[in-house]
Amino acid sequence: MKSKSALFLIELLISLMLFALSAALVVQMFAVAHSISDRSRLQTKAVVSASSVMETLQACGGDLEAVCEIYEGGRYSDDELIISFDEEWNCVAPDEAMYEVAVRLSGKPSPGEVREGTVEVMEAGSDEALCSLEVSVYNQLVKGGE
Repeated sequence: MKSKSALFLIELLISLMLFALSAALVVQMFAVAHSISDRSRLQTKAVVSASSVMETLQACGGDLEAVCEIYEGGRYSDDELIISFDEEWNCVAPDEAMYEVAVRLSGKPSPGEVREGTVEVMEAGSDEALCSLEVSVYNQLVKGGE
């Protein structure tokens, strides 16, 4: 009689160990899935933001200075524009930024020319891009109506 109850207890312990191991693996999978979901959500918001900036750039005819005026918190110099965003993707001052959108165009603006460039979104202080879009902009006019 003792041997049957001992075998039952051993079998029960083995079942509990397998259940605990399975539970630990499932919890780990949920943690990884949550991390992947957060990263995916961030990348989706980055793509939406980059697309918005790119559409604004195209609507402004490639005029980075005009885009800088539309987005508060933007910094413009030569062929580069950097726009700062907070964690809710609202425009903020550069020192409050969580994310930055960098717009870089090649060449100088001249009427009838197409300028190529990129729109990159990255976390502030990081060099790794969350997303990067290529953009081509047709320059209809140069400032001053030339």
